[in-house]
Amino acid sequence: MSAGSKAIILIILLAGCVYLFGNARVQLWDRDEPRYAECSRQMLQGGDWVVPRLYDKLRFQKPPLIYWCQASAMKLLGSQGDAGAMSARLPSAIFMLATLAMLAILIARQAGIEQAKWTVFVFATSAMTIVAAKSCLTDGVLIFFVTGAQLCFFAIWRGSRSWTVAILLAVALGLGILTKGPFILGILATTGAALGAFHLVGKVLATRRAGRRGFAVVTGDPNDMGAALPLPVGVQPAAFNAFRLVAQIFAMVVILAAIVVPWIILVHHRAPDFLPAMLHEGKMHTLEGKEGHHFPPGYHFVVVWAMFMPWSLLLPLAIGMGIRHRQVPEVRFALAAILGPWLMVEFMGTKLPHYFLPAYPAMAYLVAFAIRQALAGDSRGLESRAFLAGAAIWALAIVGVGAVPWVAGHWFRPLPWDSMVGLTFFTLLVAGCTFALLKSRRFKAAFFSMGVGMAGTIGFASRIFADAPYLRISTHIANTLIHVGAVHPGDVKMVDYKEPSLAFYQGGTIREVEKKSELIYKPVNEWPHWVVITREAWDMVPAATQSKLKVIDSCRGWAYADRGRVLEVMVVEKSGD
Repeated sequence: MSAGSKAIILIILLAGCVYLFGNARVQLWDRDEPRYAECSRQMLQGGDWVVPRLYDKLRFQKPPLIYWCQASAMKLLGSQGDAGAMSARLPSAIFMLATLAMLAILIARQAGIEQAKWTVFVFATSAMTIVAAKSCLTDGVLIFFVTGAQLCFFAIWRGSRSWTVAILLAVALGLGILTKGPFILGILATTGAALGAFHLVGKVLATRRAGRRGFAVVTGDPNDMGAALPLPVGVQPAAFNAFRLVAQIFAMVVILAAIVVPWIILVHHRAPDFLPAMLHEGKMHTLEGKEGHHFPPGYHFVVVWAMFMPWSLLLPLAIGMGIRHRQVPEVRFALAAILGPWLMVEFMGTKLPHYFLPAYPAMAYLVAFAIRQALAGDSRGLESRAFLAGAAIWALAIVGVGAVPWVAGHWFRPLPWDSMVGLTFFTLLVAGCTFALLKSRRFKAAFFSMGVGMAGTIGFASRIFADAPYLRISTHIANTLIHVGAVHPGDVKMVDYKEPSLAFYQGGTIREVEKKSELIYKPVNEWPHWVVITREAWDMVPAATQSKLKVIDSCRGWAYADRGRVLEVMVVEKSGD
């Protein structure tokens, strides 16, 4: 085994440690994580693996594959409390590691072990990749199918007519559709459109140059965006065979249908409203935006600089070098796999940072290509004053990440002092060392510092999320409810506290009151035995009602899924009930 292969194996093993570290103790984050986890648990407990449900309603936002994966992990490792959170997040980590392995194997065969090593290192240590691998959302699972489909598409574009490639593409598309609907089709379609646009632009430019010079177009010019590209070593141009092409397309349609259609038939039979609702939801996400995530085009262009950290520092250089080396087939395809999906997600109504994750393997490939060029001697871009200025800004941003937890000291006590000090010290060390290494032109060491630094930064951040009481309101309140036995249907409701994570940790029987006035002004005999209520809503409860209720616990923290409010949450019990 070569040194490069050993390095890749080590990178993947260490990435697995980062992806799994702290997943049990970090409270399910925001709104979507607990919704996915609770839906998966209900699927496991109810035994209906066809129709996803959340509480008492259909969960039509996504097809079922993500729930199948999470419910299977819960069956093996547990579905309650911290064990349930760990189980729900496990599929994302596994599929992300599988994506790294797939990239390593196929890129090594196509472009060499060094390109594979740096691509895997860059992709594995980018911020969005780590976050997706540690979250129980669709994206950590979907990236495996999208990347596999893109690699098959690349092989077909390069001239492969293999039945194996066609079948694998169909399987990836089918499973991708079962994970996040037709999103995967849009990724491939826009990548293909970008490749077509490159070819067309190249032809137009070549024609204009030829017209000015007075001779015929030379399509073999390697600097021409429309130039004919050489096939990889050992691959010969496939003669056009109409029968083979039709047979492969037919087989792909049959395989895709065999994967997707059975679930469609079953879910339509058991819940006729599910598919129309899912299609309407997809339309709203595409055209209008949902749950406050509607932003104008340009959102992903801005956000990627944070989400692709630490490698966003090299992204302009990588894109520029990619354009200069566009005659290399893998580089041209990577450019298309960035441009096409980027334009697609920019013009979707709903915008979230992880929607652009399918382009991260291509960005990692270009950054790795630029790193290899720099280490081989073409380091002019890294030695310029502009790059060093960007590196200084980058270093300040890393230091800023380490300083963020200290802001919480203005509102909250106690604080996880050891984790905060560790994060601050670590980010100062990473920022200072990386900048010094870049300035002294020790680029290989600097790149190593960047990747390891990002993994370590998220590791320290995970400790803060796990240890900070103000970030664990739901787990604290849920433990209280479990201790007093408020775990049965109808036992407890929550008023003015809108964190879905509470329902997951409590066991899934708590229900949210849509409006505060639905309960707080009612006579006490119409209240459930236990109520989870914010201090703000409690102060609105009439004194006569308060006198018949007893506060048995409270905690104060940051409700990040509820407009980022700082609030106190209480558990109250009806006296003498």
